[in-house]
Amino acid sequence: MKTFFVVLICVGIVFVFILFFLSVNPKRNKKINSIIEDLEKLKQSSGDGLQYAIDQNIEFFKYSRTIAGYFLWGIFKRSKLDPIKLLEIADLPLPRWEKELYSDLSHVEQKEFPGLSKPLRKLLVSHAVQSKTTIILDLGCGSMEVERQVFSHTGKLSKDVIPVFIGVDSAPQAFEAIISNFKNLDVEIKEIKSLDKIDKLSINKPTILFYCGDALEVAELHGHKFDLIISSRFRHHLTESEKNKIDSISHRLTNYVIEYDDYHTKISWIPVLLTAWSRPILLSAANFSQIRQPSKKDINDQKKQKNIKIQIFSPPGSYAKTFLKEIT
Repeated sequence: MKTFFVVLICVGIVFVFILFFLSVNPKRNKKINSIIEDLEKLKQSSGDGLQYAIDQNIEFFKYSRTIAGYFLWGIFKRSKLDPIKLLEIADLPLPRWEKELYSDLSHVEQKEFPGLSKPLRKLLVSHAVQSKTTIILDLGCGSMEVERQVFSHTGKLSKDVIPVFIGVDSAPQAFEAIISNFKNLDVEIKEIKSLDKIDKLSINKPTILFYCGDALEVAELHGHKFDLIISSRFRHHLTESEKNKIDSISHRLTNYVIEYDDYHTKISWIPVLLTAWSRPILLSAANFSQIRQPSKKDINDQKKQKNIKIQIFSPPGSYAKTFLKEIT
């Protein structure tokens, strides 16, 4: 027993030294200072509608300069934030940091632990195998990391299944991130200016099509129907009216919808420390996302809804809601 406590104390001391080293990383703190400076400039040029969100972002970055400060924010500040008024840094007009967020998120999603996109990847590969799905629309696609993982596992698909993913995102930086993300795969990547006549395209290999536009307006742009519509870590960015609109759009354009996102718990801000501390933009985005995401109880309460299947994955602390429309 004495030996156990000695080992435990030694591990604790090493852990404290690691945390101290991470906290005094000059490169990281320099980046945080740059982020705060850009947020301060944005605050001066923005209207009242963004002031609360900008102030909370600034406060978060000031607290997260050190591990101790981050814990103080998590314990005393996090629960007081208003999820309705809160915006993540990706929702603010700061393209430099939005681009970095796409890169950071892709980097973390590629890791087997905590496997942030692994459940959705498995669902998509399984769906393609079973239904020979070819055209899949991804709303709020970001860097399309889950699609990269699907293409990396296409060995499980029969030769007559050629996945085509159409990513829709309002940020032009997303296309840059997609190109970087797929550079080592034999995948056709095109930016398209219209969603019309998607089904008329000549597709001979796995393909990514990117459309820069508002996902909420996609139904008004064309009349094509898709085999499957997905969204990944996108829904929590929307207001309630926008969520209702995206549901209406999705159910009009397909019989099959998969909504994938994270859920939050009272302590979910602590594990984020392990994967995102060295990436302050990702750290802030993950924390602010959690505050806007549903709780695990909220997700479980939806399981009784008709035509909806909900799966909870813990880890990585995510859920997949699959909506299958009745065909009459």
